[in-house]
Amino acid sequence: MTSVVAVPASYAQERFWLSEHLAGGGAALHNMHLAVELAGRLDTAAFAAAVQGAVDRHEALRTTLRPIGGRPHQVIAETLAVPTPVADPGGVPADALVAARAAAHARTRFDLAAGPLMRSELLRLGPERHVWLLTVHHAVCDGWSLGVLLEEIGAAYRGEPVAEPALQYADYAVWQRAFVEGGGADDDLGHWTRALAGAPAVLDLPADRARPAVSTRRGALLTPDPLPAGLAGLAGAQRVTPFAAALAAAGLLLHRLTGAEDVVIGTTHAGRDRPETDRLVGCLVNTLPLRLPVRPLDDFRTLLVRAGEAVLDAQEHAEAPFDRIVQAVNPDRTSGHNPIFQVMVDAEPGVADRLRLPGVEVTPVPAPERGISLFDLSLTIGPGGGLVCEYSTELFDEATVRSYTRCLAALTEAAVAAPDLPLRDLPALRPAERERVLAGGSATAAGPDGSVPPWIEAGPGGSVPAWIEAAARRRPDAAAVGDLTWRELIDRAARLGGALGGRGVGRGSIVALFADRSPEAIAAICGIHRAGAAYLPLDPELPDARVTELLARARPAAVVTTPAHAPRLRALGADATVLPGGVRAAAGAGDGRRDHAVPVEAGDLAYVMFTSGSTGRPKAVGVPHGGLAAYVTAHQAMYALTPDDRVLQSGSLSFDLSAEEIFPCLAAGATLVPRTEEMLDGPAAFLDGAARLGVTVAHLPTSLLNPLAGAVTDDGAPVPPSLRLVVVGGEPADPARLAAWRAAAPGVRLAHVYGVTEASMVSSAAFLDTVPDRARVTIGRPIAGTEIHVLDDGFEPVPDGVPGEIFIGGAGLARGYLAEPGRTAARFVPHPFAAGRRLYRTGDLARRLPGGRLEYVGRLDRQLSLRGFRIDPAEPEAVLRAHRAVADAAVTVRDGQLVGYVALRPGAGRVPVEELRAHAARALPGHLVPGAIVRLAALPRTGSGKIDVSALPSPRARTSAERSAAVPAGSTQAAVAEIWCEVLGVARVAPDDDFFQLGGHSLLAGQVAARLRRRFGVGAAMRLVFRHPRLADLAAAVDRMSDQAPAGTLPAAPGGPVSAARAGRALGDAVGDGDELAELLRELGVGHD
Repeated sequence: MTSVVAVPASYAQERFWLSEHLAGGGAALHNMHLAVELAGRLDTAAFAAAVQGAVDRHEALRTTLRPIGGRPHQVIAETLAVPTPVADPGGVPADALVAARAAAHARTRFDLAAGPLMRSELLRLGPERHVWLLTVHHAVCDGWSLGVLLEEIGAAYRGEPVAEPALQYADYAVWQRAFVEGGGADDDLGHWTRALAGAPAVLDLPADRARPAVSTRRGALLTPDPLPAGLAGLAGAQRVTPFAAALAAAGLLLHRLTGAEDVVIGTTHAGRDRPETDRLVGCLVNTLPLRLPVRPLDDFRTLLVRAGEAVLDAQEHAEAPFDRIVQAVNPDRTSGHNPIFQVMVDAEPGVADRLRLPGVEVTPVPAPERGISLFDLSLTIGPGGGLVCEYSTELFDEATVRSYTRCLAALTEAAVAAPDLPLRDLPALRPAERERVLAGGSATAAGPDGSVPPWIEAGPGGSVPAWIEAAARRRPDAAAVGDLTWRELIDRAARLGGALGGRGVGRGSIVALFADRSPEAIAAICGIHRAGAAYLPLDPELPDARVTELLARARPAAVVTTPAHAPRLRALGADATVLPGGVRAAAGAGDGRRDHAVPVEAGDLAYVMFTSGSTGRPKAVGVPHGGLAAYVTAHQAMYALTPDDRVLQSGSLSFDLSAEEIFPCLAAGATLVPRTEEMLDGPAAFLDGAARLGVTVAHLPTSLLNPLAGAVTDDGAPVPPSLRLVVVGGEPADPARLAAWRAAAPGVRLAHVYGVTEASMVSSAAFLDTVPDRARVTIGRPIAGTEIHVLDDGFEPVPDGVPGEIFIGGAGLARGYLAEPGRTAARFVPHPFAAGRRLYRTGDLARRLPGGRLEYVGRLDRQLSLRGFRIDPAEPEAVLRAHRAVADAAVTVRDGQLVGYVALRPGAGRVPVEELRAHAARALPGHLVPGAIVRLAALPRTGSGKIDVSALPSPRARTSAERSAAVPAGSTQAAVAEIWCEVLGVARVAPDDDFFQLGGHSLLAGQVAARLRRRFGVGAAMRLVFRHPRLADLAAAVDRMSDQAPAGTLPAAPGGPVSAARAGRALGDAVGDGDELAELLRELGVGHD
């Protein structure tokens, strides 16, 4: 190959070159592949000559890409041989040969610097049967060019003259650079800046795994059902193209998958608007973003029109290269996702029919699996509405994507049948699948592993208090709670029950329990139940104002407390029954013993618990005995407690975790073991204490399991030998932490549960014998007697993998919110699929996985979950706003803590944060008091006036004044800052500054990378810049890399001189000035022109 000229790369080539360098080698990201079967008598020599003739005519096919002067350039060879060898099967079955060779062609990476960037091969399957494989790098070809090549190869094979092209791709690249850099595309860039203003940076499709920091572009493809035949006709009626109709269908699907009403989708534009480019071979295609509003109340006809307008609008502003659009819009960028859009919709008309060979029938061969996906999801529309879906396997399982494509089919079929129906009313499930999904939402007596214990089908009957009494009769002298025997437990309960009965307490009454965790408190709960009443636990840690408010709200018939807390209650005006070592009645209540418990019915309340309220007022949830019995029955079906079990009682009595611990344990006749105070000294102390107590079963908030796993795996703390079961829940679990616990305690069964107070604590569960590599940990299936439906806004079931709201039904439902019928009606709604029954709408989002398991996604509203507490931010916000100096407030979770944000009133002065926290602590329980408070001039708001929670700063973030005053710390930070200043042309940068927010882009990132490489000797510096755009993070990464390799050196090739392939990779990494490139080439021992 003789180099004759080097010209700057086109913008598209520059993008491909950068993309492959960021990928770090390996995957063939930008290969274009064509496979056709040639049936008939083929002259293979003439065919090979025709292919070579195309290479000789078109400079693009003789081009390689090398960096010169800081930018990639096209190096065009005067001549270049691209042979078309003929391969024989050699005993390999024909189909296997085709599949293997086609996959090899599609997946083998081109060396952009060494070339050639095209390969051709014929497979001889028989005397008159061949398959032609053609693979070309996208940097030198596009779909239009493939059609031109096939026409010319066919003409040359037929012996017809083929005209020399009037224009070569290098001419186009030079013209394009001059046009854009001369301001010719400025109007288009201005248009895109305006069109994409405020667009979402990332479309978060519901994925099976977390998005990696750096994508490897691994992918797969599948072929779903084609678009319905009537879609093209409907498009014609609205005077839009079939492609616009496909775009509208894709937009509707993405809206249903994400809930987004503002969707940005990528597509391609051929770039052949000028007639002189019609026969030009090269990559003229440009990528364009299409912004599509999808409003649920609009009909599909309206969406079609909008899609048509978006396509026309993009075509009118197609001169701006996509890279320049990205620079102009300057979205948030990481190497984990594509900028501006993450979903591509494209049309592929098919080109195989443009290869016409006399006496030979040409048939396309299905595309091989490339094993890559450049985007999260790509839909390619072929002739007749056929679809090919390419998806990222880093994010999605095949079953999930298949569900999404079935959803697309259902939506488009429904839209064609009823185009005037509001989009929100179009069914996302075909009828048969809808029935399957609904049937999978219910559980009768199945445990989380699908088993159905035979005895559960009949059910033990009765109530939880009756089961506890029966357990006491079986083993009166065994330990029931701590050192308290069953006989003593029932005796104390009987005494308190008699005392309460003497005060008129009975069925339907509520009794407040103001006590710390202790055996006496458990006896008090049993005594309250013995009187036929429901217990209302109040935590003595609550501030006085909160205690007074809750007592006023609940209006209990009696209050039970311990001697230590009685004076405080009297000071608050509450008349209390006091619990000493035994039970003593106060206020003349008498000391009578109740030998027989008051019978309770399923509808009678068992307990009342306050939960965080969305209006700033806590809600009193009343759970009946029927719901409690249903949970205990399901618990026993899952965990099979025996009298030999010792169950840890660790949770505060005022949260329903304590009910999970107490009632199944006592009903099964097991021993309840209160946690000691020493166990709070740390994870190791907790494990040691559990071992000393002989704990066999522990219900833990997820946040507690994390440090316990760390204590075992990192610090060597032993797992309690008695422990057989750990049940975790209360907030989303970290898969890595659960996997660490599984590895640390392989002999301990681990269950992950989900539930709400309004549905008797737990509604779904999963045994985690293994922890799959997923973004989230499954919450399993409905427990016995429970049904869970995942529904959309129209109370319709959503497809597998699509987020929807969790609705819970079954025997475990609470009665509602006491004395609040409006709130109760809003949350406990009529069952849409079973007349006369109710469902509780949780406000939680979940996905149903293929196979029926559920995966928790997050909150539908702003309710938060922290350390096992479900928190509605409106409550602490209301308290903060009540401060004299606060004009507005917002509360959210940041960095693992509750954070308050306040805007102060004009003239309030600088109110100390400590004063604001003390104000909150006086009125709120500890878990609702913000751990940090940030003062702002004003709270950020969205266009609709709502608080923009995503724009609230981290409590560790500094003010702009502080940021501008910050200086880089340490020699590496200072050196990186100096490089940034040189490349960006700025006078000063701070450690928290972001390279791209300061105006950096891909080419400037390359220059930074070259300087980092020269100064510190780090490899893969380009990827470092994209992975760590913040200056301090980049400097830290450079330090880590520098510690691994001597600065200023390149690792030598093992066992000999540098190979040509490695030299090519080194060339690709040299992105600096000409002297820098020459220096690197000399070091590698490679000559250059």
